[in-house]
Amino acid sequence: MIITALQHGLGNQLFQYAIGRALAERLRAPLLVDTTHFTYDQTRKLDLHQFNVRARFLPDALAKLATNAEGGNPLKTVLKSLVGMGIHSLVDRAQGYDPRVEQLGWFSRLDGFWQAERYFAAVRPQLLAEFQPRHPLPEKMAEFVRRAANEPSIALHVRRGDLVNSRHYVETVGALGPGYFHEALTRLKARLPDGRVYVFSDDPEWCANHLPDILPTELVSGRVTHSAVEDLVAMKACRHFIIANSTFSWWAAWLGTHPEKQVITPERFHRVARPWEVDLLPSAWERIEPAFLPMDEPAVRQ
Repeated sequence: MIITALQHGLGNQLFQYAIGRALAERLRAPLLVDTTHFTYDQTRKLDLHQFNVRARFLPDALAKLATNAEGGNPLKTVLKSLVGMGIHSLVDRAQGYDPRVEQLGWFSRLDGFWQAERYFAAVRPQLLAEFQPRHPLPEKMAEFVRRAANEPSIALHVRRGDLVNSRHYVETVGALGPGYFHEALTRLKARLPDGRVYVFSDDPEWCANHLPDILPTELVSGRVTHSAVEDLVAMKACRHFIIANSTFSWWAAWLGTHPEKQVITPERFHRVARPWEVDLLPSAWERIEPAFLPMDEPAVRQ
């Protein structure tokens, strides 16, 4: 069996599931999902279960048992004896694609973020099928999805939240400023003069005051959609994408299926490039040098 550990927000959960699904398919092994992280991280919540994923979710007790934590554990010893082998636990080195994944066997556990398309590109059809909402969409949202799929729609994602409210994230990651969105919209306006921009954001007021009026724009978050899962489903229905420095909108763009899809992305997702980003962006995506807001604008809470 393959165990993949989930943590942090929906975008990260999708990366963690995707590598687990790819490894399970390659080894023809069952996939289990460890959600223990969410029992003590109250700032995030599990969202993956709202999609049509084919994995089993581990009870907390079994998840804790199936780890390679140091120290004796008689129950773990029994489990290892039953399966005839130890659990091989691999932790992401956060240096880009890790070829050690290719050497994993049938009884393995994955911990980390695994932010590289190369891990799961081979199982894209399966992921497209599994990352569908488990429950029927509300009628207003279903109508939006139909409309977005049949017009030159552009999903534009603005991430603010902790990027402006946490000193740590302001200094290390940074929120994108209007300059990035102006450049991206200008480029798409030249190619898609009839395009319509649908805005997804946790800060609609900032969007209303700062997004350039280059193409017709409509706010979706909070009006049509009311959760992260609904935002993702609505975003990926669009034909083209302007993403933020966010794994959330990365997934919306990657899951988009229009044959002439155009994706504009920041060249990097942090103020200073991080080693783990080296394999993050698909080669077909158009990259723009990010224009981050200054660290003292806006003022942030400690």
